[in-house]
Amino acid sequence: MSGVMIEVNNETLGRLMALRQTPQEPLGRVVTRHLPAAAGAKRPPGDRAATSVAKPIACGIYHVDLLGERISAFTLADLLRKVLLCLAGLDDQFLSRLSKRSTGARHVVAREPEQLYPFACHMKQHGRRLCEGWWFDPNISRTQLVQRLRIICEVAGLTYGPDLVMQK
Repeated sequence: MSGVMIEVNNETLGRLMALRQTPQEPLGRVVTRHLPAAAGAKRPPGDRAATSVAKPIACGIYHVDLLGERISAFTLADLLRKVLLCLAGLDDQFLSRLSKRSTGARHVVAREPEQLYPFACHMKQHGRRLCEGWWFDPNISRTQLVQRLRIICEVAGLTYGPDLVMQK
């Protein structure tokens, strides 16, 4: 496998990193997925990853304000992931407490992907790794994100609105 080194500013690198489907996904694949013309005609005919263009869970730029700091992401799932990681960094037991909470049909976080979907184990392939030992459900709408943010606030001892709020 050969590659080319290019200089990328921190903002662009951050955007590319936020678009990764897994922490291990190479940035070249992210570029190929989001800019299919960048791959040119060199794609192998049977290479599904190179020929399919994955749609992001949500398009656009989304923001929350957490304790006065703006957190932004290109998808709702990545925004949820960033909020979870930020709060987990402030409180070692946050994810453990949050894993006991659900939205009714799904848990917000879990130790294993099948634990995210207690009533639909066949959905486990949709779980996404949050960090070492933790998974979250990335398949969410804006309404579902706000629902999860409210639960997150309760678990973290925050108030939805003043401490953590989804921006329009």
